[in-house]
Amino acid sequence: MATATQRINVSRAFKLEDIPYAKGTILLGVRGSLAHGVYVPSEDPDSIDDKDFMGIVVPEFDDYFRLSANPDEGAMGVRGTRERMEGDIDLVEYEIKKFFGLALKANPNVLSLLWMKPYEYYPVLTDDGARILEIRDAFSSRRAIPAFTGYAHGQIDLLRRSTRHGFRGAKRRELIERHGYDTKNAAHAIRLLRMGMEFVGTGVLNVDRTGIDADELLMIKWGGLSLEEVEKLAADHLEKFKSISANTSLPELPNTEEAERVLRDTVKACWTWRDNEFGSWDVD
Repeated sequence: MATATQRINVSRAFKLEDIPYAKGTILLGVRGSLAHGVYVPSEDPDSIDDKDFMGIVVPEFDDYFRLSANPDEGAMGVRGTRERMEGDIDLVEYEIKKFFGLALKANPNVLSLLWMKPYEYYPVLTDDGARILEIRDAFSSRRAIPAFTGYAHGQIDLLRRSTRHGFRGAKRRELIERHGYDTKNAAHAIRLLRMGMEFVGTGVLNVDRTGIDADELLMIKWGGLSLEEVEKLAADHLEKFKSISANTSLPELPNTEEAERVLRDTVKACWTWRDNEFGSWDVD
């Protein structure tokens, strides 16, 4: 059984050409276990991890006027979201305005994309993507309090459920049957609460848990605690979260004006570059 300190180099866990990211992707980062420093390779008998990625896309101009789209061709669709699973690769990409909207609401998964270590954790990092990383504090606000606790409650509610889907579904169900509850959801819940407390208390989102609590999270994911112990730990964290939240220095609301400025400038820059590179689009 591996520990977090024995984890593989993130950049060696995948090949960029194996990730089916869309045309117009300006930022692509790892997420999930790869991002948190608790990824266990598929060769390990205890592995239940996919290779998860998240991206931000500036679609072509015409894509904004399509009412239906084929995600296999890289189109985003009317929801501004594109999801692909190929083998053990699990990819979700957001149209840039959709991403900004979720980030302004302090969606924990979306915010995490902005707080990772550069280069190794970003398979695609363009100048436009880097511009978004530079203003990540604009998305910070007290909205993170209900966002992180709400997501954690969702994971806690799933602990006793036995039906799981996805690439590792069979191994996930085996893990649940062995320990009597969903240990992976337990690790998610504890991680979310801890990341949220740190973010609300310091303004810094520690996505990579290496050197913080990665080994403990792996222990929880592999069933090192009973369900009752997990529920007590989560309850203790929720109480501590309330105390930290009462003294947070985070602003009440995010800096929407700054976010809108960068959103506008980034889309204009991308469209201008494509117009100069490929010639003007015929918009009838």
